[in-house]
Amino acid sequence: MARRMIGAVILIGLGLALFGSQVSADPGRMVFGLGLLLLWGGTGLAVLAGRPLGRLVGLALSGVGVVVAIWEAGQANTGADGARVLVDVFFVARDPHFAWINVAAASFAFAALSAIAGALLVLPFAPRPDEVLP
Repeated sequence: MARRMIGAVILIGLGLALFGSQVSADPGRMVFGLGLLLLWGGTGLAVLAGRPLGRLVGLALSGVGVVVAIWEAGQANTGADGARVLVDVFFVARDPHFAWINVAAASFAFAALSAIAGALLVLPFAPRPDEVLP
């Protein structure tokens, strides 16, 4: 049960981080950030509530998080104007410039936390005989 709770809290934290990356004067970015917060945070709340579907969606979001974070770090390093799509989405809400090291560090943290959350959520879905569900 503690594994599920930790995985859920990580998902909620990732949702808050995604929302924070979109905070700007542009209302379109705020709506996008709110959508990401609702997706990740809502999934975390579903996991906390003990919903098996929440765990499955959480696993999917964790996998997507790892893949997108790795892809994003690769895009930041290329320097080609068309290869920065994800970096522009997640890192330039307030400022049109970014430092590759900031993108790499944030992408690594997001990938690592997504992997940890996924590992915690992939553990057995059936409760152990000594585990009491809420």
